[in-house]
Amino acid sequence: MVPLMRIMWKLSLTTLGCCQDIGESIDHNGHGSSMPASDRQRWVDFYKGYAWVKLPSVDANRLIGIVGANVVFGQRVRRWTHPEAWQAVVWLFPTNEGNARPEPNAQITFPANQIEDLTSLLLDASSLKYRQPLKGPPQARYGQVQGD
Repeated sequence: MVPLMRIMWKLSLTTLGCCQDIGESIDHNGHGSSMPASDRQRWVDFYKGYAWVKLPSVDANRLIGIVGANVVFGQRVRRWTHPEAWQAVVWLFPTNEGNARPEPNAQITFPANQIEDLTSLLLDASSLKYRQPLKGPPQARYGQVQGD
């Protein structure tokens, strides 16, 4: 997972959290839930074998755009019924005014066995990035590796 995070940072994608198997983390209560293990079990079963990345929504949009341009990964991010499908979620939370607001971050899960191929795909994308001018204002990024 570390090489994937480093290449994401090289692409100026901010990551807010990651896990190479979120189902296993939930099983071992890595997130410190007060929920009993029996109540977490459905999420353990659902996410077992899936990697998880949390990013600001703007960066998640960029990541899905990069990945979606690839022939193989494109099918995974476009079709939720695909056997190797990704899931990208932006949670909606109710406000005190009776509306809902989207959380500013996205949670992306994908089969953990795709980590290595995704890292390679993003490595290729990073080499293209430095041949094209960046669009938009520069932003300070959390966790960038110096020299990458």
